[in-house]
Amino acid sequence: AREPREEDVMRIQQLEFALAESQELVRTAEERMQQLRKELLLREENYNKTFRNGGAGEKVLNVDGALNADAGVMGWMLNKKDSGRKTSGRGTFR
Repeated sequence: AREPREEDVMRIQQLEFALAESQELVRTAEERMQQLRKELLLREENYNKTFRNGGAGEKVLNVDGALNADAGVMGWMLNKKDSGRKTSGRGTFR
């Protein structure tokens, strides 16, 4: 067997360096892909929580709460005048 030529040794080192760089790029790309996959799953979960049941999501209309609401608030909502407060034409209190 003969001694390796200098240009062969240099070429092998270049190829080993290129291989190491490529492996590092693949590793970082796989990590990024996993991060994006997790973020996508989280966004999908949040979207489904928000827009489930036609947009109601976790919030369901509380009829009992609306029936037992403060009369002053209900009067304001129904545009009734409260004796202690006056409203402008835009519905804001003065």
